[in-house]
Amino acid sequence: MIGAPLTAEFKSPEFIEAVEKIESVARDLILKLQSEIPVVLTTVLAGTSGWGDAEWKRIVRLGDERGPLLVVHIHCDLEENIRRIEAAGRAAKRKPRDAEMARRNHVHGKVLAGIDEANLLRLDVTDLSPTEAATKIAEWAQKSRR
Repeated sequence: MIGAPLTAEFKSPEFIEAVEKIESVARDLILKLQSEIPVVLTTVLAGTSGWGDAEWKRIVRLGDERGPLLVVHIHCDLEENIRRIEAAGRAAKRKPRDAEMARRNHVHGKVLAGIDEANLLRLDVTDLSPTEAATKIAEWAQKSRR
């Protein structure tokens, strides 16, 4: 997801409509960038749903148009995931803070979009700082783009 609208409830029809409009504008701008400028999209698409499947197709299409598409699946153990979800800073970003969400995600283990992409990095960040994780991703991306 490129941006989360601040005027709609998370996952509401208005939220999804706003996200899709923002992504359309962003896609047009991304395609105008020089190819050596990397673009990072962040989202969590797990399981299957009409909107989630369409969202993944839009991401893959953008990767095809401007590639290469590099997919990074970041994960951590349940206790760390709960600690991060409950962090106060998430509220200011209007991100969910419900620890039950983490428990459900760990128990159900829905398959993440992109799991079958050729350029996939699975990174356990349980014991990594944000800087350490970013460094590992950047190093992998540099090798993958060659």
